[in-house]
Amino acid sequence: MSARKRVPPRSAVTSRDRKAMKKKSYKGNFNGGGDLGKLVFLGLKGNNFESEVPSSFSNFSRLEELDMSSNRFVGPLPSLKASCMTTARIDLSSNKFSGQIPSSYANNDLPNLTYLDLSNNQLNGTIPVSLFTLPSLEVMILSKNKFIGILDDEVFPNSISSPLTTLDLSYNLLEENIPKLISKFTSLEYLDLNSNNFHGAVDPRMFKSLKNLSMIDLSDNIMLLIDTSDLAITIPSLSEFAASSCNLHAVPEFLRYQPNLYSLDLSNNQIQGKMPDWLWNNLEYVNLFNNSLVGFEDPFSNHSSSSLKILDLSSNNFQSLLPNFPKGMHAISLSKNKITGAKTICNSSCRRIDLSHNQISGEIPSCLFNSFFHISVVDLSKNKLQGIIPDTFGSECWLQGLNLNGNQLEGQLPRSLVNCRILSVLDLGNNQIDDTFPFWLEHLESLQVLMLQSNKFHGPIRRRHIANSSFESLHIISLSANSFTGHLPLEYFSSSYLKVGVNLIPSQAYSFEGNSRLCGIRLQIECNPNKSGNVAPPSDNANQSNGTNFDWIFAVAGYGSGLVVGVVIEHFVLWRNRYYLEKFMNTIRFFQDP
Repeated sequence: MSARKRVPPRSAVTSRDRKAMKKKSYKGNFNGGGDLGKLVFLGLKGNNFESEVPSSFSNFSRLEELDMSSNRFVGPLPSLKASCMTTARIDLSSNKFSGQIPSSYANNDLPNLTYLDLSNNQLNGTIPVSLFTLPSLEVMILSKNKFIGILDDEVFPNSISSPLTTLDLSYNLLEENIPKLISKFTSLEYLDLNSNNFHGAVDPRMFKSLKNLSMIDLSDNIMLLIDTSDLAITIPSLSEFAASSCNLHAVPEFLRYQPNLYSLDLSNNQIQGKMPDWLWNNLEYVNLFNNSLVGFEDPFSNHSSSSLKILDLSSNNFQSLLPNFPKGMHAISLSKNKITGAKTICNSSCRRIDLSHNQISGEIPSCLFNSFFHISVVDLSKNKLQGIIPDTFGSECWLQGLNLNGNQLEGQLPRSLVNCRILSVLDLGNNQIDDTFPFWLEHLESLQVLMLQSNKFHGPIRRRHIANSSFESLHIISLSANSFTGHLPLEYFSSSYLKVGVNLIPSQAYSFEGNSRLCGIRLQIECNPNKSGNVAPPSDNANQSNGTNFDWIFAVAGYGSGLVVGVVIEHFVLWRNRYYLEKFMNTIRFFQDP
């Protein structure tokens, strides 16, 4: 979950000043010598300094901004003396500083400090409460450290008026109850407490006075007891709420009274029963992944006007689809449920549908590819589908990704697939498709991943005239465990992306293994020109290989930008070197909404 209010006002230092400091990279020890008294901006970000900061490094009288982030500084944080009265921004993040926060940070020695980022270090101890009394501090980021113990509510002044808008304490070791002093930060907009050891009861009424609070993240605090009773309270600006991995057994009822809530993440809990009907009302993104939900509440008629755009219900216990999907929905994932039928999928206007790892049987609905011209991703892998793939891909096909891996599909590839001009990923592996090599797919200029392994493909991989630009965008191909014969034409796999893989990766023929009558340079099997290249019938054990376990993982990359689909191959047969696999897969980022 991303904070939209985390960037505070900059100091008077110009962008030209910062760019000048970034032109040269430094490393080694940092002595901090010289006359620092006249410095207004000191930027050491992104170097390789790896020493302690000397004690003399504090003689500033005009410093407005200090940025030493993304280095390897060690030892205690640099002490800041009372002479740093003008300092407005301090960023010491992403180093190896250790120890406790010096008292000079928490006293009134920094009255103009608006921004403090100490994240991603090795700091420990208790966070001093006096840090929260700095009169100008708006942004405090202390995430990814080793702070322990709880903030002391008792010593916090009752009369304090803090301007704090952003508080990020995530990924620490903070214990006991969530401090009640948070309710005193009346300007707070962003609160991130995820991945700590907080426990005890959480009463949502503690946030009621925070009129500007737009984001709360309590995730990964498994000992928290969030009140799920029907509390009719309103946090007027709340737009994002996350409580993933908080041992919830029900959806907190107070959330239904939040008029501006559009993003909800309650994944990895133990929520049971049916998906509450009110979740369709104002929300745009709902993540209920890995719970114990079994169905949908009635009535279904209200869903047609839902504002919901992205819905993740994967890894639950759903047994059926919605009779009618909301109009305007961008993506839905019901992967890893117990769904047996998919007839109502044709009532959906979703652009991306993931029904993988279910128990869907029968034939693929013939309406799927000819009714919805704007569908872009379909994942029906690891089901029990039978029959042929419908030859109904229309001339206005918008399909970008199709995954039918791990079913019992047979027959030939539908030639109308060539209408899907922007198709990027096609995975038909681990089926019983009986066809020759689909040379006609070379016309799909966007095709980057082609998985045909463990089927009954047969015959030579050739055609009479081979274009110089055949499969020019192809990154990954797997033809293993089929019955291809004859010579493996290099011209067909001359993509510059595949060339890189061949040059860098040994054993480059793995994606063609299991074709006993296929020969060529990449297979290290010499071709006999006297042997015929006639089409051979498929063998009985053509699809007995384990093949490639090829799954799509749907991941939300921000609700504003839509759904980004990443492709992960768990047992990849073309490149077994994990580094290069990840490198090439990172180039394949699909289906991001404008």
